[in-house]
Amino acid sequence: MEKTEFRVLIKHCFLMGTNCNLLPDSIKGSLMAHVVLPFLMSMLLGRTIDLTTYSIGGDIYDHSDYVETPLHLLNSSYTVLQENVFPYSHIGLPADLVLRIKSNFISSRSGALGLDGLLKETSWKSNSVVVAVTSMVQTVYRELNHDANLLDHWTTRIDRSQTHYVHSTIYGGWSAVLYRFKCEIPGDEEVVRQILTSVLGTGGNMDKDTV
Repeated sequence: MEKTEFRVLIKHCFLMGTNCNLLPDSIKGSLMAHVVLPFLMSMLLGRTIDLTTYSIGGDIYDHSDYVETPLHLLNSSYTVLQENVFPYSHIGLPADLVLRIKSNFISSRSGALGLDGLLKETSWKSNSVVVAVTSMVQTVYRELNHDANLLDHWTTRIDRSQTHYVHSTIYGGWSAVLYRFKCEIPGDEEVVRQILTSVLGTGGNMDKDTV
C-alpha cells in the first residue's frame, strides 16, 4: 500500500419530513394509508400529492391550522461503505425517490451541496474507500389540528389523481460528511477497507470514542 490520499466531502440540506395520509374519501385500498416522505421541500400541511408520480396538487386543509411541538433530537452515525454505493436507506431515503432524483424527475433545492450532488456525483467513488458520517436534527413537529375542517369545495380543488395529503411535518436539518480514502494503487481499496472495518466495524453511532 504505497499511497492513500485522504479527502473530505461535505453535503448538506434542509430537511422537512412529511407524513402523508390517504385522502378523506379515498377508496384506493391498494395504497398505504400512512407514508413518511423525506426531503420534499415544497409540501405544506393540508397539501395533496400523488405518490404514484410525486406530482403535487392543491390544498384540502388550511395549512395554518396546526399545533406545534418543539423537538430536540440529534442523531449522528457512520458507515464504512462496503461497496461504492451510498447507503440511502441509512438516511431514510426511499429507493424510488433516489431513482427519481438521479433521473432528474425530481430536484432538491439544495442543489450540488445537497441530495442532487450526493446522488448524481460519482467522482467520490473512484478508486476510493468512503466512511459516510450522517447527522440529522429535528427541531419542530407540526400537525393539523385534530378538528381541522376541510376547505369548502375541496374536491374541486384537486385532481382525482391525487392520492394523499400532508398531515404533519418535521423540520430540521441533515448533513453528510464523506471521508474519502483515495487509493493510487489498484487493489488497495480492499486493504484500506479491512483496516477501517477492523477498528470501526461496518458502522455505528458517532461519539467521542469513535473519533
